[in-house]
Amino acid sequence: MRYANHVADRFHLRRDTQFHTRVESAVYNAADETWTVSTDAGDRVTVRFCIMATGCLSSRNTPDFPGLENFKGGMVPHGQLAA
Repeated sequence: MRYANHVADRFHLRRDTQFHTRVESAVYNAADETWTVSTDAGDRVTVRFCIMATGCLSSRNTPDFPGLENFKGGMVPHGQLAA
């Protein structure tokens, strides 16, 4: 959590980051290239980028999402985020 807070502060992401929230669904809309994200708190937002912070932050984890092998959108390789 200390590292996640450091990254949020370092890259000025705090206003766009919500900790202690469980994502119930993240649906990609190819027509307008956005994500619709729903949370356990009942929030629903539409965003251009969705960073999947799943699992351990210190090792690579590719989530086992159905259809991931057919996803045509872009992905940022582990360790490639920059300001």
